[in-house]
Amino acid sequence: MTRTTPAPTIRPNRGYGRWTPFWFLAPAVLTLFLIGIYPTLFALVTSFRRYNIARPRDGFPFVGLENYISVLTDGTFWASLFLTTKFYVTVLPVEIALGLMIALLLHKTGMGFLKSLARVTLVVPLATTYAVVGLIGRLIFNRDFGVANWFLDLFGIGALDWLGSQAGAFAAIVIMDVWQWTPFCALIFLAGLSMVPGRLLDLARHHGEA
Repeated sequence: MTRTTPAPTIRPNRGYGRWTPFWFLAPAVLTLFLIGIYPTLFALVTSFRRYNIARPRDGFPFVGLENYISVLTDGTFWASLFLTTKFYVTVLPVEIALGLMIALLLHKTGMGFLKSLARVTLVVPLATTYAVVGLIGRLIFNRDFGVANWFLDLFGIGALDWLGSQAGAFAAIVIMDVWQWTPFCALIFLAGLSMVPGRLLDLARHHGEA
């Protein structure tokens, strides 16, 4: 006759009560409400009113859909929307392709120190604020002493007025955005590749060689 031992009784912690999970979640929920939810609701309510910060004495009368109609019938809005779409259609494929190439190179075996140095270097553009990136781009693409024109001069190409023309300014912004956000794509791809078991990679290599 086997003798079963009773299961040990779990004694609840004296400091753990019914509201303990709530107090753990409260800071995150409060922060999300103050940073994300409240500004969104405030912007939605404000969009239906005439809101002039410079003249608060005039009040904030309700105007309905007047603000939306004014924006949708403005040619500047549609030109800006087209330019923004053109910008993202240009930079996203480049950043994804370069990020994938960098991730594949860093995922290969060998060159341990150089790979570690490259991974640390990838964080530098992400840690740079937009204001600093703008100042760096302004110095790089300066018409008189910018690095971009100095580089073009090595190939016998004359100096370009990058920031003085629409096409040049667009190209300069695209280049700086690719510089800043390609490392982010590379780190995301590298994290995904690191999660793949080595056995599957070996099988894929043997299958490709066969």
